[in-house]
Amino acid sequence: MRTAVTQLADRLAAVGVAAVDDGVTIELTVLAHAAQAVERIRPLEAVPTLTTEAVMTLVIVGHLGEATRRDVDERRGADSASVLDRLAARGLLTQRTDQAATGRPNTYRLTTRALTLVGHSTPESFQAWCRQQMNPTDQPARVPGPASTDSGPDDELGS
Repeated sequence: MRTAVTQLADRLAAVGVAAVDDGVTIELTVLAHAAQAVERIRPLEAVPTLTTEAVMTLVIVGHLGEATRRDVDERRGADSASVLDRLAARGLLTQRTDQAATGRPNTYRLTTRALTLVGHSTPESFQAWCRQQMNPTDQPARVPGPASTDSGPDDELGS
């Protein structure tokens, strides 16, 4: 099914729709450029306002693919119980208990709604984006200096 949806991506995009796949559920969502037309037909769901801690938590869970509270706490450096609960209640994270793990911890994954919110259609595309942000392959951005001719790299930095 995932392969078929991937093959339909261009056709869906042409009509203003994207298929968002969280690894469990595939959900059709309206793309930004078609939102106004669809809004005339039916009211669109309001995009939730997210706190910095909520965004950070979504990025951590999305990057890991599946995360426990401990995983999130360690990366945030803070207790994440309430933010994980709020995100799950808002439908942005799914929560399940890992029966096989010691202590049966809850694990969290991004939902299709969360993937849509961050602009990705699969967990894998979001994870690839996260890796790219952490390990950019492009040359570092240079800070331009005053306009001059034939200046060396040190001159561009104002040295």
